[in-house]
Amino acid sequence: MRIVGIILLLIGIFSLLLPEGAYILHESWKHDGDAEPSKLYLFLTRCGGAVLCVLGILTIFGIL
Repeated sequence: MRIVGIILLLIGIFSLLLPEGAYILHESWKHDGDAEPSKLYLFLTRCGGAVLCVLGILTIFGIL
């Protein structure tokens, strides 16, 4: 389970610190041209990253 926790933590850190990178990986292929993520998308991606970090830490320590 620690490997799952580490993966969740890494994805969470990536989403928390680089939401624009998450946008490029997940959504940019759906748009033509220079589309940019909205402020809401960036905020929700950071929130999701924070949740994944917490879940990853809890999983690493065996609480979940």
